[in-house]
Amino acid sequence: MSIGQRGVGSDLVAGLVDARDTPASDRFDAELDAAVRAGQLSPDAARRLRMWQRASVSELADHIRAVLPTALTALADAREAANRRVKEREDVRDTPDPASSSEAAPQSSLETPPARLLLADLVVSAPLFRPDHS
Repeated sequence: MSIGQRGVGSDLVAGLVDARDTPASDRFDAELDAAVRAGQLSPDAARRLRMWQRASVSELADHIRAVLPTALTALADAREAANRRVKEREDVRDTPDPASSSEAAPQSSLETPPARLLLADLVVSAPLFRPDHS
């Protein structure tokens, strides 16, 4: 992603963050005004609460403006790098050339066990320990 594209991405994110409706903040203001009218909250306390509520929303928006373009750029860069690696590997063969010739390989001694081993498996041996039955 070019520097110009990054700037456009940042501007787009900032515009989307700023182009939001604020029904919760509007309701917050209405509740503060009602509390002040009812004598439950001083006008000074309402002003401080409103300022901190706005500051918290602004803080979140600033965080989104700072983090999201960087994250989107990193994702785009990773995608481009992955595509580049695939293109670089297109010329590499998936399988190597055959490692063996067409000559017949000698028969493995593991395929058929010798007869004496079969016979040895059938021989029953006497137990090594004989309990005394006295």
